[in-house]
Amino acid sequence: MAYTSWKRSREADRWQHMPPSEARTVLIEAYDADARQEALLRAFLAELDRDHSAARFWVAVYDMIVIAAESERNRQGSSGS
Repeated sequence: MAYTSWKRSREADRWQHMPPSEARTVLIEAYDADARQEALLRAFLAELDRDHSAARFWVAVYDMIVIAAESERNRQGSSGS
């Protein structure tokens, strides 16, 4: 049996019941500037474990983090002019 890094190191059950928007918030609070990398790492580990729905979940979380960061940058840019 293959070692399932995702299940052992990431407590997958907790995330399976959480909407991506909530997971985005948790990752940003926990990892700050590294939240995007953490989401991609989790997507990669899920894909290695052949958990395709979890991989899609984490890619969606990554997309939400990127959109939030771009919105924040745009907001800061427009307030500075």
